[in-house]
Amino acid sequence: MAFIKYLFLIIMPIVAGMVMSGGVAQFLDAPSGFIVIVPTVGTLLVAYRGSFLLSFSAIWKNVDTETLETAIAF
Repeated sequence: MAFIKYLFLIIMPIVAGMVMSGGVAQFLDAPSGFIVIVPTVGTLLVAYRGSFLLSFSAIWKNVDTETLETAIAF
C-alpha cells in the first residue's frame, strides 16, 4: 500500500504540471516513446536474459512454482 502512495506522490505532480502547462498531449510523442521504450526493453533483455521474458509469460499462463519464483525475483 505504501508503494502505491509513493507512486501517486511521484506521478501526480508530473501529470498536474503537464495539464497546467497546456495539456498532456503535447508531451506525448510516438517517435520519442519509441526511442525510450525499445532500448529499455532491449537493455532488460540483455541484462536479465530469459528472466525478463519469463516474467511476462508467467503473467499470461499457469506456471510451476520455480518459474513463478524466478519471475518474481526479476
